[in-house]
This record gives sequence, structure tokens and C-alpha cells, in this order.
Amino acid sequence: MKLQRDPKIWSNPNTFDPERFLTSQAGCDVRGQQYEFIPFGSGRRSCPGITYATQVTHLAIAHLLQGFDFSTPSNEPLDMKEGLGMTMRKVNPIEVMITPRLPSVLYKF
Repeated sequence: MKLQRDPKIWSNPNTFDPERFLTSQAGCDVRGQQYEFIPFGSGRRSCPGITYATQVTHLAIAHLLQGFDFSTPSNEPLDMKEGLGMTMRKVNPIEVMITPRLPSVLYKF
């Protein structure tokens, strides 16, 4: 069982639910001390750039969420079934429509 999908730790671990991290798992340890979610490794061999990477990731996501609206075609729910392979690919590709929040004239320099 993968730790990131352990039902003892996460409710509905196979459901795409990013809101779960806003309140219920606010204290989730990404630095590898409790081994629930280990994106950067842990212990002596952990990634030295963990602080930089998390700050850059938060900044990039904040800019994307501030500047664009994200939706699916026809506002249908996402199919989050995973396929087999070297990476965790989705069985059906995720289609997302990204539209700017502001008029295009405001994006010109």
C-alpha cells in the first residue's frame, strides 16, 4: 500500500479532493518526519532544495490561480482513474480549459 493512498491516514484516498488539505490535513508533514507524504525523500538523503522548491511551487500556483479560471469542457467531473506504467498516468487524459480572468488589454506591456 502506498503511504500517500493509505485509507488509515486519508479519507477517500483515491478521490481527487484538494480541499482536504485546507483544514483536515493542515499539519501534513511534507518534510518526511511522519512519513505520510514524502515528495522530497527523508532523513540524511532528503532533497536539499525542499524549502526553495516548496516556496517556488506555492508562488507559481498562486500566480496561476490569481490570473486564470480553470474549468473542464462542459463542466463535467474529472475521471481520476490511474493507469499502469512508469509514472502515475490517468486512464483518460485530463482536459482543462484555462481562461484569463482579466481582459486581454490589461496583459499587454
